[in-house]
Amino acid sequence: MNIGIETEKVEFKKSTAELEKGIEVISAMLNKHGKGELFFGVNDSGEVVGQQISDNTLREIAQKIKEQIEPQIAPEIEKLTSDDGVGYIRIAFEGRELAYKAKGKYYIRIGTTSHEMTTAQLVERLQAPNLTSSNIHNPYLNKAMLEVEKRLNSTGNCALFHLYQDDEEVIYGVQQAIAEGYLQGGVQTNDGLLIHKITVPGKEYLRILNDSIIKS
Repeated sequence: MNIGIETEKVEFKKSTAELEKGIEVISAMLNKHGKGELFFGVNDSGEVVGQQISDNTLREIAQKIKEQIEPQIAPEIEKLTSDDGVGYIRIAFEGRELAYKAKGKYYIRIGTTSHEMTTAQLVERLQAPNLTSSNIHNPYLNKAMLEVEKRLNSTGNCALFHLYQDDEEVIYGVQQAIAEGYLQGGVQTNDGLLIHKITVPGKEYLRILNDSIIKS
């Protein structure tokens, strides 16, 4: 039985022995299209070749996805049977976060293959056009962005810095981050102190920026 062809949203794997690669595919499809389907027990041509499937097999797949895809998703995992009685697995998934990583790395779908995302692709995903290779490794900027992440308020969109009490390198980096367009903010008075009130699009934006770019 043939179930079609591979596309940017559909991937075939012969067996769950390729689960690790399958996890990367999930990240790649989510980052390109926000959804996709992954099949096990199907060859590259779309022919159902089947594999041994137990309840434990499905649980192991679900556990791997839970452990290795961040942010977490809730995939639909099901055992299917071909017209000639051969078992295979379908995993359908979708997500609406800015970006998803697999095993600590971000992937993107290009045609029917999955590749680790480049800095440029991540920048485009984050909509941070001022990010360049020259400031990715700027130590002041790196230090400041990590400090912003620590100080985010409960809603995840605001952090405060005391202009003349905080580490000078941190303040310098915060000012650079604002100038480069990663953060928005300005100086204001709070209880007699001059502070930088920093705003960001959200924790997810900052997490991806720090985890995948500033720390790279």
